[in-house]
Amino acid sequence: MKFFGLVLGLFLLTSMAFAGENRTGIYASAGFGLDFGSVRGNVDYLGDYGGSTEVESEGLFGYTYDLKLGYSLISNLAIYAVGAGSLEAFNLSDESIDFLYLGGGASYWLPMNFYVGGSLGAGRFTFDKGYSEDFGFAFRVSAGKDWNLGKRGGIGVEAYYQRASVEDGAKEWKANLIGVKCNLSYR
Repeated sequence: MKFFGLVLGLFLLTSMAFAGENRTGIYASAGFGLDFGSVRGNVDYLGDYGGSTEVESEGLFGYTYDLKLGYSLISNLAIYAVGAGSLEAFNLSDESIDFLYLGGGASYWLPMNFYVGGSLGAGRFTFDKGYSEDFGFAFRVSAGKDWNLGKRGGIGVEAYYQRASVEDGAKEWKANLIGVKCNLSYR
């Protein structure tokens, strides 16, 4: 237990040494991780002439990735465009669900390189590698921790909650996903 306390103390002191750095300019981040949660949808392959199929996935959904690109006008606040996706990887059936998210957001860095962020955008579901819905409302809120690599680089971990909803007549998709991912960033 003393060893754990010593390691935690050194970690916090190292993080505090880099707190409050003045970082403005280009911001870029790329991340990869895992999604957990639920995705439910109604698929209508044949339009008015056919029936609909209910699709559902719960638990460990699959892999997630994202790319953020933006700018920091003031220290510790980055505004960016984000593109993200979730790929269902652990489904036992032949069908799969993919999710694409495009939006804009901001992140704010607190002391010790902890940060909080959020974004608003549009999400789109693809079912069975061919049937895609229109884009609908989606948002993401996140919190994480960065460790400095050199003067402007960083590596970190991030946890987030993402919600998406697409409705088009009888067709409806809803997703609630919680993700954990690792990031490489430049800020």
